[in-house]
Amino acid sequence: MASFRGPGLLFLATCLCLQTCSSIPAIPFGSRPPNVYQVGTLFPTVGTRQQRDDAVTTLYEEWKTKYLRSSCETGEYYVQYVDEGNGQATVSEAHAYGMLISVYMAGYDNGSKAIFDGLVLYWRSHRSIINNQCMGWKQETCSNINFATAATDGDMDIAYAFLLADVQWTSNGVINYRSEASDIITGCIQKDQVTTDGKLVLLGDWARVSRYCFANSNKNKRLYFKSLPFI
Repeated sequence: MASFRGPGLLFLATCLCLQTCSSIPAIPFGSRPPNVYQVGTLFPTVGTRQQRDDAVTTLYEEWKTKYLRSSCETGEYYVQYVDEGNGQATVSEAHAYGMLISVYMAGYDNGSKAIFDGLVLYWRSHRSIINNQCMGWKQETCSNINFATAATDGDMDIAYAFLLADVQWTSNGVINYRSEASDIITGCIQKDQVTTDGKLVLLGDWARVSRYCFANSNKNKRLYFKSLPFI
């Protein structure tokens, strides 16, 4: 029987480690790494820490049952956003929340990385018609995009989710999370979702004047966008 020796064995072991080790979360749900909280951080006062964690995991399971859906393509996931009775609808903000949630719940849910990667596959299939580094805002069917331009808040949260995924699982697997985040930040947000002077965040890649910025919008109350520094 042939045996693997020398460089061949080392290569095989490295490949297996990259595949396995990249699925192990660096900060599992429920862990409290030292110095992670700033001085003065406020915490809930109801229940013990374990009871609060249990409440989160219960809501997470309810969220998965109610909102997480398999898509039309194998391995894809999307977050259902019910709009006017259309159960297949989703929007980029909801999709981003799903990506963030799946990163945070790694360690509790051993399938959270597969969910995240499935959300990435759906994201790749539904891009803005203006800038294909941004996600189309709303999907009503598997193949048709309604309101196919982008919404900045969704793209910002998606980029943030990729950065968290890089910390949680590294970017040594099939998907380079950090590279995807960089492409969104530079190719989507900085290119088409901020004013030319870089001082205001626009509502989407379709907006071209400052009156369509978050600071002037009734849709969103996050006024810190007015002075948000970009990487």
